Amino acid sequence: MSRNRFEELLSNLHFANNETIVQNNRLGKVLPLVDILMVNYQKVFSPGKDIIVDETMVPWRGRLVFRQYIQTKSHKYGVKLFKLCSTKGYTWSLKIYSGRDTGGKRKVGIAESVCTELADKLLKEGRTLFVDNFYTSYELALKFLNSKTHVVGTIQRNKKNMPSCVMSYPLKKGEMVAREDPNGIVVLKWRDVRDVTILSTKNPPIMTPSSNSSWRGRPTKMKPLAISEYNIGKSGIDRSDQMVSYATNIRKTIKWYRKLAIYLLLGTTIVNAQYSTQKKKTVSPLGDPQKSAREACKKDVRTLLQKEKKMVERQQARKNLKKTTYCLNCLKSPQMCLDCFNEFHAT
Repeated sequence: MSRNRFEELLSNLHFANNETIVQNNRLGKVLPLVDILMVNYQKVFSPGKDIIVDETMVPWRGRLVFRQYIQTKSHKYGVKLFKLCSTKGYTWSLKIYSGRDTGGKRKVGIAESVCTELADKLLKEGRTLFVDNFYTSYELALKFLNSKTHVVGTIQRNKKNMPSCVMSYPLKKGEMVAREDPNGIVVLKWRDVRDVTILSTKNPPIMTPSSNSSWRGRPTKMKPLAISEYNIGKSGIDRSDQMVSYATNIRKTIKWYRKLAIYLLLGTTIVNAQYSTQKKKTVSPLGDPQKSAREACKKDVRTLLQKEKKMVERQQARKNLKKTTYCLNCLKSPQMCLDCFNEFHAT
């Protein structure tokens, strides 16, 4: 294909029929493609017990009514996508943010509505949802707990319906304070370099050894179990964005929907295609929330203690490892341990 033909095809690339697009629909140019992708994403892969909801940015600096600015992102200006991913980085569902609704007063906040919409088909199966402080709220935790789904997420300082005795309690480094309500929702604050506040419907407020605390003989560092699980589970979105960035699909264009479609086709879809097709597995539903949380906690504590024991055993084995040496002057240069070498080659 010649360059001129490629540029002509690219300039006429569309993803929806202009005659059938619903008026006043900001996403009408790209919505049919997104619907097709969502059906196929959810058909070939089933997330495990842990799922993550977060946002990502598709870079765009042109004129667009729903263009967003997020200072903490690598691409600060662009189209915001809400994504639900597995811990391996598979994008199972997504939603394009098209600005504030104009159809009247919203009954629930945008954070709660996004989590409910993305995870609607995965509820009542005993999964755990990991979110950051933009999404975490007491209402979301209670709503998902009634749908037999756990929620673990960090909390903003000024969040409503949070216990003031925890949020304002002064702590020294390594200390923790927590409160639990009758529904099994735990709010805890732990002091490390700074205060870290987290909400969990799954983990009781107990301290466990950090997975990398004994590295190179360092003293064991204790950390709340909820924070340890949050750090592991929340990495799914970052892993997805990282794999998309390896082969950039950013193309210069004056059409925002074309740039967004190319990102989904040559970025997200290519990353998802690396995962093999898996049969949908049924996750055991939650029974009593408090009982299931404690049973899961006991299992997690046993796993962490076993890992800690194996790590100590490996360190001890390295210390007791016998080093071998050999003499170039001996016949065939036999290898011997250090004690034998010093005994037979003392000079």
